Amino acid sequence: MWYLLYNVLLLLASPVILLVLLGKKRCRRGLLQRLGRLPARLRHDGRPVLWVHAVSLGEAVAIVPLVRAMKQRYPHHRMVVSTVTETGREAVEQRLEGLAEHCYAPLDLPWVVAKVVRILRPSAFLFVETELWPNLLRALFRSRVPSILINGRLSSRSFGRYRMVRPFLQQVLGQVNGCLMQSDRDVERIVALGAPPERVHRTGNIKFDQPMVAGAGPHAGPTRAVLGVAPAADLLVAGSTHPGEEEQLLGCFQALRREFPSLALVLAPRHIERVAEVETVVRQAGWSVRRRSAAGSAAPADVVEV
Repeated sequence: MWYLLYNVLLLLASPVILLVLLGKKRCRRGLLQRLGRLPARLRHDGRPVLWVHAVSLGEAVAIVPLVRAMKQRYPHHRMVVSTVTETGREAVEQRLEGLAEHCYAPLDLPWVVAKVVRILRPSAFLFVETELWPNLLRALFRSRVPSILINGRLSSRSFGRYRMVRPFLQQVLGQVNGCLMQSDRDVERIVALGAPPERVHRTGNIKFDQPMVAGAGPHAGPTRAVLGVAPAADLLVAGSTHPGEEEQLLGCFQALRREFPSLALVLAPRHIERVAEVETVVRQAGWSVRRRSAAGSAAPADVVEV
C-alpha cells in the first residue's frame, strides 16, 4: 500500500518535477540520463559492475578513497559512480579519471530505475549518506543486487520527517543489506526507523579518510601561491558554510585579525552556486575577496573563496 501511495504521488508530481529540472540550466545536461537514457559506453560488457551513488560535490569527494580502494581490491570490476549534480560529475571525472565512469542518477520513477538496473546490471550498489530512493532500492532488491548504505547519517530534522512515514521506511530499509552509520546516534535513529539492528554498524565518517598533505610539505608553497596567501601568513579555513554562517565567521575573523594581523580567511561555501552571494556578503563587511578559480595571477586579498 505504501509503495502504491508513493508512486501515485510521484506520478502526479512528475510534470512539476520535470518542469523544474528543465527550468534549471545546471540540471538539463543530465536529464536524459536521469530518465533512463544512459550512454552506450555504460552498457554491460560482461565485467562485474560496482555502482556507487554520491549526491553532490561533497559526497563525490568523500568517496574517492573508497572507490580507489575498491578498484585496487577488485581490479577487474567496472566502477560506476552516479551523482545528481553537475559539480558532483566534475569531481568524479577529475578525481577518478581512469578508475570510474560517471552517470547521472535516475529519477525514482519505477520504469526508469528498472531500466537503469537492467542496463548496468550491478553486482552491488553503495549509496552515501541516507539517500533513500524507494523505487531504486526495490528494483535492486528484486534483481537480487545487494545494497549498502555507507557513511549514513540522520539529522534531527530528517529523522523527524522520516518518523512520520516510519511504516514505509521500515519496508524500504528492510530491502537494504547493510547500513554503515557515522555515529552511535545515527545507528539509534535508523534502527528506530525500522532498519534491522543486525544489519546496522557504526563505522565513522569516511570524509576523515581523505589523505592529508603535511602543512610544511612540498605542496604547501604552491598552494599558498595559488591562493594568494603569503608563505608566513596565518590561515583560518571555514569549510562547507551555509547562509547566515558567513556573517558570523566574518565577525570572528575581524576580532582575530586584531591579534593576528597577517591572518587570511579561506572560505568554502557548501554549495558552489552561492559563490557570488558570498562575495557580496564579504565585500559588504568591508573585506577584499577573490575567487580561487579566478583567472590570472593571485592578487592579495583578505578572504579567498574556494
